[in-house]
Amino acid sequence: MITYRNRVSAIAKEKNYELKEDGIGDGQGRWKFDDINLVELKYTPTRYYSGIYQCILHSYFGKEVISNRKYEGPANFKYQNEEFRGFITELHKQLSKVEGIEFKTGLSKASFYSQLMAMLLFMPLMVYVMVALGQMLLAALITLILLVRLVPFFQKNRPGHYDPLNIPNQLLPS
Repeated sequence: MITYRNRVSAIAKEKNYELKEDGIGDGQGRWKFDDINLVELKYTPTRYYSGIYQCILHSYFGKEVISNRKYEGPANFKYQNEEFRGFITELHKQLSKVEGIEFKTGLSKASFYSQLMAMLLFMPLMVYVMVALGQMLLAALITLILLVRLVPFFQKNRPGHYDPLNIPNQLLPS
């Protein structure tokens, strides 16, 4: 039996996920693998924290979010990259045996392309304004920071599907 402890936020209770032969339990209930119809792997950085990955399980009963980042206290999160990677890999091995489950990556197409278009419109406009104000160095610095943060975001969150036995490396923390 493989287990993984996670608490995604201050308002959520800590859950101890257990993989069993026929399903996944979280200490409060259990979902059979047959009940799961969609699995999403996402890269979900925030303004202050990068490196946040999530596996979202969907069923007819709702959804369950499992993250590589564990809440431990106010502004205190612990990354569990190795444990998360192992647990999610084993979960996918079990789910690959069940027919009818869709495995998706990234954002929805509408969200991905609207965010990409907004970024492609915002960056040149921002550079133009900074240059017009005589702030060439500041414009270059902000552009560099945005590119360093946004390029990986768009690469990892491209909408698509994947094979559960061959999870793309960019969808799991290193």
